[in-house]
Amino acid sequence: MQAWGTLEAIKNRKEQAAAMADFVRALDIPPGEPVLFAGDFNTDLVLRPEEVASLADTLQAHLPVLNGPVHFTSDPSRNLLVGRDTAADGLGCESDYERNWGKISSLNVTKKYFRSPTPSLCLNPPSFTDSHLPVLPYFSEPFPKINPPPTKTNIHTNTSSKENGLLTKDTEPITNGLTSCYCPCCPFEWLDYILYAGEPYQQPLGLPSLQAIDLKTSTPFIVPWDGTMQPIAHPFSVSHYMSLVDLSDHFPVVGRFVFSVVDEDLVTNGSSNAKHHVLDGCKNDDDCHFKWGYCYCTGSGCSVRGDFV
Repeated sequence: MQAWGTLEAIKNRKEQAAAMADFVRALDIPPGEPVLFAGDFNTDLVLRPEEVASLADTLQAHLPVLNGPVHFTSDPSRNLLVGRDTAADGLGCESDYERNWGKISSLNVTKKYFRSPTPSLCLNPPSFTDSHLPVLPYFSEPFPKINPPPTKTNIHTNTSSKENGLLTKDTEPITNGLTSCYCPCCPFEWLDYILYAGEPYQQPLGLPSLQAIDLKTSTPFIVPWDGTMQPIAHPFSVSHYMSLVDLSDHFPVVGRFVFSVVDEDLVTNGSSNAKHHVLDGCKNDDDCHFKWGYCYCTGSGCSVRGDFV
């Protein structure tokens, strides 16, 4: 959905939610099917929970219970890319953010210039909403518990290895006792969701949950970071490179839902043949086939609108 917290952006998100709701209604999905709304809503549950509730109401959907050790999907203490989308500039700390990209170092072997990011003290810990009310308990635990101080990564040339010139990294903990941020003025936000539609669509069994994942690469990868990089990056126009492990400025979320595959109320005399399938499509791996870039169902367990095909 539309980003930023301006009045126009909030209005746009309301209109986008209404368009999503109209789209679902137009699909004429059978009531027995579950319906999920997933994606980057760009609506912050930390500081603007009332806007999230309004969008969910428009979609006639519900938010699962949040859990897991990662308490924000946009986290400037864990993710170097937070603030890279001009947010640091708009919030007034662009120079600090750029300074935290780190010192420039030269690797003579590769003839490239690299930055080694070093975070600084966060300026906006989540504590109160815009209306000066405390944030939800999930977001208000002590900082060291939910945001352990990040590590400082030093990129250098491995001169001791037989493969001289190999990029390696040393990890040095930052133990200043305070939470450090790459973008010090960027807020801690929860912007990404998987909502489940309310009745008449099928409701999940038990308590559904939503968890953010601190997804990073196991091995750093090198990307052009600054310089004249438009329309495409070119070695002669790139000023510096960055060694990244972050894949996006938002962490992905994983929803856990349990839905019924069959309607047990229609089982008669204990006969499984009387079960009515409420989840259309494939019921097992043998039913699902992949061809020409599409997944299609052809098997004894396939059903459409509850009936076997």
